[in-house]
Amino acid sequence: MNRKRNAGTSLVEILVVIVVFLVGILAIVQVFPPGLNLIRTTRNNTVAAQLGAAEAQRILGQSGQVANLIAPVRYDFDGTAYRILLLNRRPDDLMPETTPGLPGRIDEDGNVLVNNRSIGAWQRVSGPNIFSRVLGEARPIPAPRRTFGSGIGNDFGGLVQLTFAPAYYFQGPTGVDTTASVLVYGNDMVRRFGDRAFNVPDVRRPGRSWEFFFVEAEDADENTPFLNQDQVYIPRPTNVSIGKTYRYRLAFSFYYQSGTRTVQNDIVAVAELADQGSGAYWAIDQRYWVVSLPKLIDGGQYSEANYLGAERDSLSCQRVFEEVALSGVFDSADPYQYKVVGNGTDPGTGLGFALGSLLFNPTGFDFRVRTVNNQRVPLEARIDYTVFDWRILRDEFRIPTWESGATRPGSALPVKLTLNNLMSLGRESVDGRTFQGMGLAAPALRALQSGQTDDALLVDAETGGVILGNLPNDPNAPGFPQNPESGWMVDKSSGVVTFRDTDQDPSNGLTVFMRFPTGDPNNPWSAPVAVPDVRNRSVRLHYMGVGEWAVQPIKAARSYRIEVYPDGSPVSPGECQIVPSDAPNFVIEDATRVYFPVSDIGQQVVIGELWTIGAAGVPVVRYDQVFQIRGPVSVRGVDVGFVDVGGALDFGQGYAVRRVRGASIKLRVMWNPTQFKLGPDQVANYNALELWLRSTRVTETEAFQVGGRN
Repeated sequence: MNRKRNAGTSLVEILVVIVVFLVGILAIVQVFPPGLNLIRTTRNNTVAAQLGAAEAQRILGQSGQVANLIAPVRYDFDGTAYRILLLNRRPDDLMPETTPGLPGRIDEDGNVLVNNRSIGAWQRVSGPNIFSRVLGEARPIPAPRRTFGSGIGNDFGGLVQLTFAPAYYFQGPTGVDTTASVLVYGNDMVRRFGDRAFNVPDVRRPGRSWEFFFVEAEDADENTPFLNQDQVYIPRPTNVSIGKTYRYRLAFSFYYQSGTRTVQNDIVAVAELADQGSGAYWAIDQRYWVVSLPKLIDGGQYSEANYLGAERDSLSCQRVFEEVALSGVFDSADPYQYKVVGNGTDPGTGLGFALGSLLFNPTGFDFRVRTVNNQRVPLEARIDYTVFDWRILRDEFRIPTWESGATRPGSALPVKLTLNNLMSLGRESVDGRTFQGMGLAAPALRALQSGQTDDALLVDAETGGVILGNLPNDPNAPGFPQNPESGWMVDKSSGVVTFRDTDQDPSNGLTVFMRFPTGDPNNPWSAPVAVPDVRNRSVRLHYMGVGEWAVQPIKAARSYRIEVYPDGSPVSPGECQIVPSDAPNFVIEDATRVYFPVSDIGQQVVIGELWTIGAAGVPVVRYDQVFQIRGPVSVRGVDVGFVDVGGALDFGQGYAVRRVRGASIKLRVMWNPTQFKLGPDQVANYNALELWLRSTRVTETEAFQVGGRN
């Protein structure tokens, strides 16, 4: 009997095959996460390079107004107001301050605590926001024009946009900035050295408005208001206005007795001088104001009694512009006036901000100032301000139009932002809290909850107004247009901005609704105004990226003040030190080095004239030598940066180096793909932030640029 046998596969064999397949699949799956992470990292590096290159191109495209210096700051809260103070920090030091001698602390709301008081949210006082004080951003007063439809009572003037806006801006009780969070000042006045024994300056005669006199203590006779004190003589205007206060910015280095040590400090102080009478640090001597430098520094961390003397070559003086209320009227006789166009208060933190538009008195456009060579040059506005938040990115572009002859005259082409994946309201932030917006309380169409601000803002650079939008209109959905005043929308995932003609009338081009600042504290923004055909207008779109993206420039000083080493005090921003061989505690390394602040490590500098000792002791001079600042190193207990000049410095000419200038600006792009959680343990929160900051990715783009005007 024949038996049939069917060929087949046993269950065991099937199981073996399944196991083999599973092992292979698991091996393949394990390849995907690293591969995806590599792709994501590569993409982010590419985006960072694009952001850095775009910002470098934007800055170098307006190199005439590049700031003199971008300096690190520290934040303090005195119980009633925030203060922003300059300090010296390494560029790679990203952590916020701590109470001296105690661990750092951050509360569960994200506030950094120093001496049991908040100095601000951790995002604002750490990371890129440490290097945020912009000093001396300069440009001539622009030609005046009417800022169309602005709603300002007197809106005719020269409009200027701050390069790195928005900025901190704190209003006083009169509605103008009284804390110098934004400080605008003019050209350098010509410095002269006076001697009262020889009647210099002659106080009986009107002074020249473009020069001032520094009278050292030993040159002050018994007829001066401040005997045996360093003092500055500033000419009073011949047409001085009764009841008006004039302000002058005085910057200088001075020697100070700190315990048993003599230290050198730098200060920028604003002297407020009235048309009559006298003050705590000033008096009137016929045709001049006389300012006592020891009395000017007195208060806060300095005492008049410990003042030892000013470094005479460090002193500079500029007339400070007067801020006029936005609804006020410019004085046609005073070119030193401006207005802040568009400001507000972050409802979440109470911090004031300005969107970045300044309107200058039209009289300033034709005003000329004399220089030390007796040349007449245009009046400049030099602006000191503190960047509100480097994490607020800005894309500047002109609203594009369709090509000539296109059939869509009422439309604008889409605009692709540099960054994808934008932060949106309600999304989880990196610290586990809900994202509440950028902190810019400007007009928004959407209904915002208490403490919220919008997540994107479009500012018209030609007027300082806000273009309403950021809400969708879907033509395929019922009720189109669902948001009739919304003229633009940004896709948060792709970073594409699209525009919409709000009146749907192609004959008048692309029409949008705008709101303009009014200057009325009770009603700071105008009602929506329909503005036709905004194509080709210059605009700024502000937004934030997922991953705490920030684009931050770090700039060496345009010109360095050269100090001969006194006794080992820290090197301040904008200063370099050289050490002669007869200085106390001289070390062999001093002979070949020029020292710089640690905040400038990595920057390039040019030494215009450099004398060293060559072969057989013969002095050698070199001109315009480029060096890169290295470090840090500890010299006499102080951390500094340095350049090695390749030989021992020669002081045989009375000096060893001259004309030291910053030669580079770095664009630092930062982002962080990781997260952390805030909890009730304040010390643990600070430690979690430190761990998170270690994951920060940094890409640097460097450009050779001295920049600045002062």
